[in-house]
Amino acid sequence: MLHLAIECSGIVGSVALWEADLPLARLELPSHQSSIQTLASTLQQLLANSATRPKFLSVSNGPGSFTSLRVGLATAKMLAMAWDIPVVGVDSLAAIAYRQATEHPHQPPYAERVVVPVINAFRKQVFASAWIISSQGFENLAQSQVVDASLWCSQPLESVQIHPNGQRRSNWQHLPVLITGTGLAIYTPSSLPPSHALADISAWLPRAEEVAQLGWQAYRAGEAVSAGELTPNYVRSSAAEEKLTSP
Repeated sequence: MLHLAIECSGIVGSVALWEADLPLARLELPSHQSSIQTLASTLQQLLANSATRPKFLSVSNGPGSFTSLRVGLATAKMLAMAWDIPVVGVDSLAAIAYRQATEHPHQPPYAERVVVPVINAFRKQVFASAWIISSQGFENLAQSQVVDASLWCSQPLESVQIHPNGQRRSNWQHLPVLITGTGLAIYTPSSLPPSHALADISAWLPRAEEVAQLGWQAYRAGEAVSAGELTPNYVRSSAAEEKLTSP
């Protein structure tokens, strides 16, 4: 089944075309221009040689840059409506974490590990979550949330609120921890225990590949929605919205 993936949660975006769980093509958005200027033309280029339309679409729905996310989500909704196909929203932090499951599945000491992705949320805050990668699959330990940047730097894993379902994994506290994400470019943990490590900078970005893979899994699980039901996962209101609602 042909499907299209859009990743527009930050400065550098990308799009990808997959057939079920097999990659067909991928393009990065030009980094010297905004996604609002380049997303449509990049998608046109990606789809130029495709004989059929995608049967569903996956898109990063946050957290991340408000402007970039809105461009990606608006484009995904428009295409899904025009083509009359379902769509899946994919957490951008999950996409960052899932990259470790696909690129380095058996690299010791992280064959079974906790991955903590982080994105700069500005205002001296970060967006962070936590995921477990193991033989059992890819499990959420802590949902995407806003964390004080200084607190996160001192305790990258302990500073995030663990999801109740994650608490049921009794051994997660003893797993090695890998920290990744573009937030590391601004906020670096002050000190790390021996069980913690930082991912290579080459693996920090969310990509359309991981959005496609997580989107495919969600689609097969019956979690796709209509274009009208697609919602963003901003996690936190924008500065403008907070200003409007403040007394």
